[in-house]
Amino acid sequence: MFSGIGHIALRVLDMPATLHFYCDVLGCKPAFEMKDREGNPWVVYIEVAAGQFVEFYHGGSRTDTMPHDAHTEVGLVHFCLVVDDVQAAAREIALRGGTVEGPPIQGVSKNWLFFIRDPDGNMIEIMQLHPDSPHLNYKEAN
Repeated sequence: MFSGIGHIALRVLDMPATLHFYCDVLGCKPAFEMKDREGNPWVVYIEVAAGQFVEFYHGGSRTDTMPHDAHTEVGLVHFCLVVDDVQAAAREIALRGGTVEGPPIQGVSKNWLFFIRDPDGNMIEIMQLHPDSPHLNYKEAN
């Protein structure tokens, strides 16, 4: 069913420091950025290897407690699995007993996606790449 891992997403405290580490220290390449629907900085992608990305979300924070809310902490937000047909994948996962968290939607990146959670509550994005997706076309823009 899956053709690969699309990306791993991390919420970070300091985007410039994060990009310096991954790009300057580790040698990964900046790929593209996306703004939210209001035009605010939202996510930055780097390319680890051809077609393989790490996605960094702005807005991480640290607290003394560790609630299970990925939107208030630093660290893993979700990981993404790529499929050829997002609708068929949603049906198949539901038939196998998985809980699909809402119907597939078209995201800001134009890709079709939906989310599920593993038994520990880790979020998994299931994504069908759109032909105009920045994941496929960012090299042409740079």
